[in-house]
Amino acid sequence: MKLLLLAILAVVRSGKTQDEENVGAHFKKIGIIPDVIEEAPRDPAVVEFNRGDRARLGNELPASKVKIVPDITYRPSPYDDNYCVLILGVNNTENANCPKGTQYIYGCWQNIIGGDVFGVNPTVSYEDNPPTNGIVVFLVLEQSRRRNFKPIEKRTCFNTKQFMQDNNLFIYAGNDIKVVPK
Repeated sequence: MKLLLLAILAVVRSGKTQDEENVGAHFKKIGIIPDVIEEAPRDPAVVEFNRGDRARLGNELPASKVKIVPDITYRPSPYDDNYCVLILGVNNTENANCPKGTQYIYGCWQNIIGGDVFGVNPTVSYEDNPPTNGIVVFLVLEQSRRRNFKPIEKRTCFNTKQFMQDNNLFIYAGNDIKVVPK
């Protein structure tokens, strides 16, 4: 009983959960914060590919294992009527034609409710030719209501911060992997 009480007090005092501190510290370390998003996600997104390989905040996975759309789950919002956006992107660190902090979008789904990511049609369909090298970032963004978004016209040089600002979105969950050639 004392241990449980101490754990609850630690969360209340810091204002952040252990997962949020882990995701936030990791995203800062690799430059996702502040380049792509400004704040840490509350929770990690659980990302699992068909062979049981999972994203674990920067673990390496061979490109051959990330060719299919992964199963992505996250702790649903406590508000049942909140919608989410899911963005899968790769940082444009090696593309000199794109500004710092932009991403190449591999897939985007909008107006997700209750964590049913694949119950909606993608806004940007998943590209099954993933990068052979680079950091793939999975971001779940919270919407306050269902909405019609402006179409995402191109996959390159996508500015997630601007997209969030234009559509009044907030970071909710996230994860990433480092894709390596194999």
